[in-house]
Amino acid sequence: MIDWMNQRAHRAWWCCVVVCLIASACGKAEYGEKGVVVRGRIVQNGEPLPLDRPDVGLGVVELKLIPQGATDAIDFASARGDGKFEFIGEGQGVKPGTYRLAVLHYKSGPGTDELQGKLDETNTQITLTVPADQMGDAYDAGDVELSEHLQ
Repeated sequence: MIDWMNQRAHRAWWCCVVVCLIASACGKAEYGEKGVVVRGRIVQNGEPLPLDRPDVGLGVVELKLIPQGATDAIDFASARGDGKFEFIGEGQGVKPGTYRLAVLHYKSGPGTDELQGKLDETNTQITLTVPADQMGDAYDAGDVELSEHLQ
């Protein structure tokens, strides 16, 4: 004879397990440690860098954030058509500190850097200082004027 009570209890237990798993998956995901979201705008002579057709992927301004004294970037971003960019790290920003900012301008798509490598990871002299008092918040780096660094 089948023990209906045990089968019911078994089903109820599994239902509770499934409900708990679903509920735990619905919580807020935390990515990385809290940091500072860095925002700004890349400009040359006060204007955003020209892109042929960013709406269809022809043209991009690629940005790399490199800790001072390091060679590898810790975060990447692309400037929009209006020059605005945002570094978000692993979702909650980057650690405070001083960084070098590499800028690569592909006006018509990947291939030829219009800045001729003058502001790439090796050559850039652009620095951004991310303040510690902005932890858990956003920092506006303002306009980053490239013409000052291309002479």
